[in-house]
Amino acid sequence: MPMTEKELKERDAKRDLGAELLESVAQMKSGRAGRIHKVEISPVTAARLKSGLSQSLILPDC
Repeated sequence: MPMTEKELKERDAKRDLGAELLESVAQMKSGRAGRIHKVEISPVTAARLKSGLSQSLILPDC
């Protein structure tokens, strides 16, 4: 259930955003990641990337 506006303000009043940001920067510098997303690359895209050509050079304007 979503928090009400009042609940959000109460929660945010207790937060130390400066400390949270510093902790986030320290985590990034140490290489710890909260989430890692990997995208599957199609064989066509892999071939284009390997060739070094841009998509606009391979597919002419229609």
